[in-house]
Amino acid sequence: MVHSISPKMINTTMSAAVLNHTRNSTSTESSNSFAAHQREAAESKLYYMRDICDPEQFEALVEEELVRASFKPTISTAEKNIQNFANKLMNKLSKVLCHRVGALNPI
Repeated sequence: MVHSISPKMINTTMSAAVLNHTRNSTSTESSNSFAAHQREAAESKLYYMRDICDPEQFEALVEEELVRASFKPTISTAEKNIQNFANKLMNKLSKVLCHRVGALNPI
């Protein structure tokens, strides 16, 4: 029997792994149990691929999903420089504008 899975359920599969880990873990369990929950979530997310892939291909897909889920985007040095410049410019502009408005409307 084939089950359908909603897009919302697909998007929340990895967060379900976190929920299952916090519900089912004890303080003495190792961090490997969380990895097992993540693997289980990735496998359930890709369950429909089991029928069309051989086991090695399915394991490769699960590994790719685990890598994708753990990816944290990085900010390049140029992007950081632009952000810093923009923040400094905004601070200077706000100081100048506040000073000028204060000079026009003395209390």
